[in-house]
Amino acid sequence: SEQQGRFEAFLQADRVRGFELGQAPLMRCALLRVAEDAYQFVWSHHHLLLDGWSLPLVLKEVLAYYDAFCRGQELHLGSPRPYRDYIVWLQRQDLARAEGFWREALQGITAPTPLSIGRSEGGLGERQPRYAERGLRVSAAVTGRLQALARAHRLTLSTLVQGAWALLLSRYSGEEEVLFGATVSGRPAALGGVEAMVGLFINTLPVRVEVPPQARLLPWLEQLQGQQVEREQYAYSPLVQIQGWSEVPRGVPLFESLVVFENYPV
Repeated sequence: SEQQGRFEAFLQADRVRGFELGQAPLMRCALLRVAEDAYQFVWSHHHLLLDGWSLPLVLKEVLAYYDAFCRGQELHLGSPRPYRDYIVWLQRQDLARAEGFWREALQGITAPTPLSIGRSEGGLGERQPRYAERGLRVSAAVTGRLQALARAHRLTLSTLVQGAWALLLSRYSGEEEVLFGATVSGRPAALGGVEAMVGLFINTLPVRVEVPPQARLLPWLEQLQGQQVEREQYAYSPLVQIQGWSEVPRGVPLFESLVVFENYPV
């Protein structure tokens, strides 16, 4: 218990320490001996360096080199495509075309869809946030049925989760049209080798969904997925610019809730 307490204190101090953005590298490593034959390895890095998709890519390479070292072997891995190629690709994208798409997609939206739970009378300006964390593990049986449903109707699990959240948001807000955010991988299929690149690619896009009470579930989910595919063509659009292209006033959030569906190549 003493070791665990000291370790937790170290982690807390490390988080508070943060990073100076003007000083490279924006990461640090620490190896802590906690027993005669046990160590804790802590790798801290700024999100500017890499996203969740990149984590297993880096760890896979490190562990491959470590395994080769333990075996007394030399390992020569090919170099992935550099992150600068993504920046070049990004700079070539047509923001004017993206602006036209997002203005049409968000037309008529003048305020975020309120989640309307867990908020005190202080509203958005409240200094002390009121929130809690809740974990839920879906059983293997339910997971299997969801996967089977998705396969049978050529849907993704991400679409099912977004649909569920849209229904919940509609119920709590009392609105038949809702808007929430969805984090996307941001890795364009048009850029060869992008799945093996290390860096920060993720972006967050607004998702506008109509939730008519009389709609049938499967056609509604198919429509939701079609809209998702269309949005991905403009996934390179910076969220701050999407906000500016919308009719939501500056200083007001575009959305109050966010869906993150993680499906990393682990």
